[in-house]
Amino acid sequence: MQMAWDMTGCTYDARQFCRFKHIQSFWLLLSFEKSVVLAQHAQDAFDDFDNELKGLPDDARAHLKQFCQNKNLEKLEYLLQQMFDCLLLRVAQPVDPNDQEAIDLKRISLRDILQGDRDAPLYCKEPDETLTEEDILTFPADILGKHIPDTWLAVLRELTQRRKEFQ
Repeated sequence: MQMAWDMTGCTYDARQFCRFKHIQSFWLLLSFEKSVVLAQHAQDAFDDFDNELKGLPDDARAHLKQFCQNKNLEKLEYLLQQMFDCLLLRVAQPVDPNDQEAIDLKRISLRDILQGDRDAPLYCKEPDETLTEEDILTFPADILGKHIPDTWLAVLRELTQRRKEFQ
């Protein structure tokens, strides 16, 4: 009987302090980890997305590789998470065709999307300078929002390869 009381108290405390942003952050974290595991096992980490969100051009891939080679592992890890969050919370959201002012983020530069997310995050965040404005400004401009899945996979491969080199 005592255990049931403790669980009820715990549940009450959780309900009292838990907000939607906490649940969403937890969902993003689990989704991110699932995508990493799927990608590392050569499975489609973004099979839920339509083909419009795929296909990174070769020249953009070369620019991305050069960008990644100039960044440390910590910045690449943070970039990976930021791109994933932008994909799920911004780019993959449907655009209302009746809204004349709606912007289809699939057609916007990923660099601009990352800058916008940094300038106006969905939730108030603690200041985090892991990915600086300079980092964002050096990100290849020819990579669009619709390229996030392939860009994310390319950065993950680069990060995995560099981690192996350091071991």
